[in-house]
Amino acid sequence: MLSKEESKLVRLHFILKSIFLLILSYSFFSVFAQKPTPSFTITETKDKITIDGILNEQVWKTENKAADFYISTPIDTAYAKSKTEVMVTYDAKNIYVAAICYDELPGDYVIQSLKRDFSYPRSDAFSVILNPFNDKTNGFSFAVNPRGAQREGSIENGGDFGVTTAWDNLWYSAVSQGDGKWFIEMAIPFNSIRFSEGGTEWSVNFTRNDLKRNESSAWAAVPRNFNIATLNYCGKLLWDKPLEKPKKYVAIIPYVSSGVSKDYVANTDAKAIGNLGVDAKIAISSSLQLDLTVNPDFSQVEVDRQQTNLSRFSLFFPERRNFFIENGDLFANFGFRQIRPFFSRRIG
Repeated sequence: MLSKEESKLVRLHFILKSIFLLILSYSFFSVFAQKPTPSFTITETKDKITIDGILNEQVWKTENKAADFYISTPIDTAYAKSKTEVMVTYDAKNIYVAAICYDELPGDYVIQSLKRDFSYPRSDAFSVILNPFNDKTNGFSFAVNPRGAQREGSIENGGDFGVTTAWDNLWYSAVSQGDGKWFIEMAIPFNSIRFSEGGTEWSVNFTRNDLKRNESSAWAAVPRNFNIATLNYCGKLLWDKPLEKPKKYVAIIPYVSSGVSKDYVANTDAKAIGNLGVDAKIAISSSLQLDLTVNPDFSQVEVDRQQTNLSRFSLFFPERRNFFIENGDLFANFGFRQIRPFFSRRIG
């Protein structure tokens, strides 16, 4: 039986211990609550970089690396267990990204698909998110999985709705595997993205999916209630000198189709069928692009997934035609899910 004095001492000891644990917990969580905005200084290289997935160029043997990724899901209060290191450089034509994704757990990679524009949440993958205008509104995403499949898309409205993979452009990547890690090399042409002359700071983030650990992580910490592609939680990409004026971008996409038709019931002669047309994209400025099309042919556009509609409401399939994708976000988010003032799929 404890005396009154001993009981007071026990209670005091318990209270002090509880206060100490509370302070310790608060300190731990405040460290991650006050995650600083990381920055990376990108410098120009004169070396020739071969995109082969093998990081044997001298420029990659640098101490300037983006590392210490934060977990985004399932929790967002700790560093990622899957270590990732990223290096970035550029020359007159391209932005180059190299990454080392360490994978210490045994077993195969989780690969959902080898098709282009694979599902990022369902696959092991690494991605680069760029916001050239540093406006936290519009950007671009470039991703690869461990087997080399590519995924690129545009980001609108700050990335709250993820990445629009209907946007396609020219870029290069290669992947190779090592002992307990896989390597990535990317080359993103300046002509494939838009940016302003004289810029010295972009927003950037690097993200990784490691499904064996059930872990999604990012270089610049992204809270778990936000999409991993959000532009509101990007780091800084600091250029070593002001960017030169973007070169004029002109893309001409012609097509020619031909065929033969014959009515065997009426026993008519075979008739040759031919068609031709062209699409063109001309960059007038960094924020203005002219899209032209003459006699467009949409027969080569990716086929929609079949869906059975048993309701009285129309189905809304995503737009996949290049002519209508450019700045499509200006109209796509007007109205409601089932009531849209403008829906480009009704055209053509």
